Parts: sequence; structure tokens; C-alpha cells
Amino acid sequence: MPKTAAAKSGRSLLKRVPTRARKPLIAAVALFVLVPALLFGGSELMLRLAVPKDVVTQYLGMRESPVNTRDIELETADQLSLARKTRARGDTRAFRFFAANKTVTINEWYDPISFGLGNPDTNDCDLVFILLDKNGEYAYRSLGVAPGQYLPSIELFQTLQYGEHKYTLIVAGYEPDKVNPETNIPETYKLIGVQYTKLKLVVGIEQETTTAP
Repeated sequence: MPKTAAAKSGRSLLKRVPTRARKPLIAAVALFVLVPALLFGGSELMLRLAVPKDVVTQYLGMRESPVNTRDIELETADQLSLARKTRARGDTRAFRFFAANKTVTINEWYDPISFGLGNPDTNDCDLVFILLDKNGEYAYRSLGVAPGQYLPSIELFQTLQYGEHKYTLIVAGYEPDKVNPETNIPETYKLIGVQYTKLKLVVGIEQETTTAP
């Protein structure tokens, strides 16, 4: 196979470098090429480890009741600021979301939990919010939340002991795929990305049991 001009030029340039300096030079070039690939691959691997395959399911367009959601009254810039502070990982270019409170304290496990999960008005997709506990079990799953709306509070699917509980918040974004031309209503949706972050819930302060005199 004939050698290309670039290959010949590269070998010629390498010959000009002193023998002792060749290995560090080759290592530096390899590092320059490999680091971006490792960063991208590492991000994909972390997403797969944090989000089990069966957690993100098909979305049929069923949204949360207006009883459970509120319009976001913050300016767009403030919404995006909250999204940055949420420090999400995953498909961060696909959409934005925020958790206004990443650590919440409640008195009892059945109290409403005000994480403040929101879908900024800059998005064109519905978001579904999913909470997994440390064992990978479902603690909460929302219906779709429209752009410009948020969940002021949620209630978990499980009972909890007093103390700290850590969760992985998984957020899936869906946009219309097929729209009925007569009604202009989406018939199917497609997944455009998945992101995740960590949340913490503190339930009360455990009290010592006392015996009545």
C-alpha cells in the first residue's frame, strides 16, 4: 500500500526529534487524541450505570393534572439559572430541567416533598420525573410535565424511616413524533434524551422512646 504524503511528513518530522524526546512526544499526542474520546465514552457509561434500561418507558402524552402542577412564574433567565445549579448529567443538550431544592426536610414520611421539579419554558418537550432509591426501586414517577410548568410538591410511593434518604432523579424528555393533521394533537412521542442528578430527603428527627411514669 503506498504511503501518503501526510504519513511521510509525520515520520520525517519525528526523525528530527531527538531520540530521548520521542517517547514523551508520542505520549502527549496520544493523550491529546484519547482524552476527548474517554470523556465522551465515560459520560455515556455513567448514564447507563445511573439509569436502568427498564426505567425510561414509552410516553403516551398523558400529562399531570392541573391540580398537581403550577405555572413557572420566574423569568426565563432565572429558570435557566436553576437548571445550571441542578448540575444534571446525561443528555444535557437535549433539554433543560431544574430541581429548585435538592435537599428537602419533612417532619413525617407522608408529608408533601417540595423538590420543585420544573420544565423551563425554553423547552419544546414534555418531561417525566422519576425517583429511584439507593436500591434502584421506584420511589416516585410523574406523568408528563409541560414546558413552563413545575411540580411544587410530590408524594412518594414508599414509607420511610426517620433520617436521611438519597435518591437518583431521572428525567426523560419526549417531543411529538406524529401529529394528527386534523386535530393538530400529537399521536405518538419520541424520547429525545435522559438526564439525572442526586437528591436528598431528610425525614424528621428521630426521638428516643420514653416510658410514662
